[in-house]
Amino acid sequence: MILQEKQSQGDYYDTMQVCIKNGHKITEFFDTSPEGRQNNCDECGSKTATKCSACNANIRGYHHLEHVAGGSGIPVPKFCHSCGKSYP
Repeated sequence: MILQEKQSQGDYYDTMQVCIKNGHKITEFFDTSPEGRQNNCDECGSKTATKCSACNANIRGYHHLEHVAGGSGIPVPKFCHSCGKSYP
């Protein structure tokens, strides 16, 4: 689904990008703010990921709510919302 389709549907989750070694958050706005994307973590140098390694579901980022502006700072989830596997 492209970003414009997501935005026209009202509420949706953005994708979070995290480092695969230590779970540092890179961005919780991977889809809507591509300028925040990084190939490597700036804290530890590890490669980054946006999907669960077990089921390939996107790591849930910021929850965009229709008619609500602002907000950020959500923690990195500990487990995949789709399969339950733990994240780093």
